[in-house]
Amino acid sequence: SKTGREGKASSTLGYMSSMGYSPHVPAKHALHRMSCVLLCITILLYGINDHIFFPPTMHTPGFNEENKTKPGITCEVESTDEGLTTELQLDCLPVHEPADTGQ
Repeated sequence: SKTGREGKASSTLGYMSSMGYSPHVPAKHALHRMSCVLLCITILLYGINDHIFFPPTMHTPGFNEENKTKPGITCEVESTDEGLTTELQLDCLPVHEPADTGQ
């Protein structure tokens, strides 16, 4: 019997909607639900532990581009969210070795 781990990343939108993000919510929620089903199947049949990560704001080039057209109210709601770098978020996933950030 093989064992292993698998990881996926969604976002906080996998749990809930937020102003300005309605177009993204269905896909993020679908990933969440698919991961729940796969978790049951992979653990029961194959011994593979399936994880899904729901990060908050991710500081990426796509996020910076998104902010150019994001509704003002959404920017205001997010104004207190410091967000995380990609490296710090990868460190949260159990299937990834900690990133060397030089700190």
